[in-house]
Amino acid sequence: MANSSMKVNTTDWLTASPTPFGPPFAVSPLYDAINPATSPNTIALAAAYSVGRTGCWAVGDDYGRPFNGPWAVMFPEGAPPSTVGNMSRMFGVTFPAGMSPSEVVAVHPTQIYEVLMGFIMFLILWRYRDHKHAVGWLFGFYCLLAGLERFTVEFFRAKDDRFFAGGLTSAQLIALGFALFGAIWMYMRKDVTPSAPGIYPKRVAAR
Repeated sequence: MANSSMKVNTTDWLTASPTPFGPPFAVSPLYDAINPATSPNTIALAAAYSVGRTGCWAVGDDYGRPFNGPWAVMFPEGAPPSTVGNMSRMFGVTFPAGMSPSEVVAVHPTQIYEVLMGFIMFLILWRYRDHKHAVGWLFGFYCLLAGLERFTVEFFRAKDDRFFAGGLTSAQLIALGFALFGAIWMYMRKDVTPSAPGIYPKRVAAR
């Protein structure tokens, strides 16, 4: 039989604490620890993104357009392999006549670009970890940086969804929206108020 003292009041747990994503819906030490909008774990998001992109590098997917620079990379066993046939059929890349469809071509290592940009995001967020704004401001900053990062790297990636003006991809439009949300959220959380406390609790003066 369960100990009644261990029973969780689910109504209080779900509704007692406001969050930046809408009506109040969650509160608990665990939630506060993992919620990136209300904790310093926002910084870890950038680090995790950077590390996560090494998996794309290992698998050989999400690579870039054909490139002949000194750091160009071939993916003969990529997902899919960076062959003339795959890049023509799947990404609409045009190659000179006479190239064999099975020929492997060198491309932008966009996975590494994202690893580096993710690490730069981490360093920037770490620099601003001790900010004087309201809780959640740093999360907005992350959204702004992440949106700009994805918008930039998409120019170098091999994509099949460049349907918009200027050859923009769907991901770039989403990234712009993400960055705009981040900028708006930073503005909304820039001042510490009774309803938007700072990252440090106020200390009560000793009597």
